[in-house]
Amino acid sequence: VVSTQSTGYVALNSPPLCCFVCLPHIKFTRKFFVLNEILILQLVAVQLILGYIDLLIGLDASHEYPAALIEEQYHHWFHIIVLFSLFLAVYGLGGIYHTAEQHLSRYSIFWKFVLWKVFVTVVKFQEFLTTFVLKKV
Repeated sequence: VVSTQSTGYVALNSPPLCCFVCLPHIKFTRKFFVLNEILILQLVAVQLILGYIDLLIGLDASHEYPAALIEEQYHHWFHIIVLFSLFLAVYGLGGIYHTAEQHLSRYSIFWKFVLWKVFVTVVKFQEFLTTFVLKKV
């Protein structure tokens, strides 16, 4: 894909930034492709690191009462960071889709990318909404 698209241009307004039509078209390079891969893989790293920190804070909160208050404050921030990380990953998926769309059109990959983005988004929002609803009850 990279070798055949080296002379082409890619629009930066892929979802979730599709509303920003003023974003420029940039020349497609291997660096752009690798940047999109990094945007996708950072979600895994962010989830792993924040999950580990959340686990440590949760274990500490089980022994002391003031730590429980700290856990509740940080838990909301962790979800916000993971959701921001999710949007970056979805943007990276969109960038890779738009660059590979022409080469993989015979495999009908549009719906595969759409389903993958919807699946990842629903799973992350479900976790956030579940903890939010349980805190209200």
